[in-house]
Amino acid sequence: MVYLLRSEEQLFLYLLILQRVTFIIAYEIGYITDEDYMSLRLRVEEISRMLNALRNSQLKRIE
Repeated sequence: MVYLLRSEEQLFLYLLILQRVTFIIAYEIGYITDEDYMSLRLRVEEISRMLNALRNSQLKRIE
């Protein structure tokens, strides 16, 4: 089964990627500290894992 992301899901994923890139740029130019960068990166990764688990759960329900 091929699962295509809805436009809302695609937009949210693009925003997560954009946010991660923004954190990297802010870190590289010295706008945020190492601690801030790591904290933000870990939070984004946690949210990404939760969203992926939710998506997988929903996919199992429709199969």
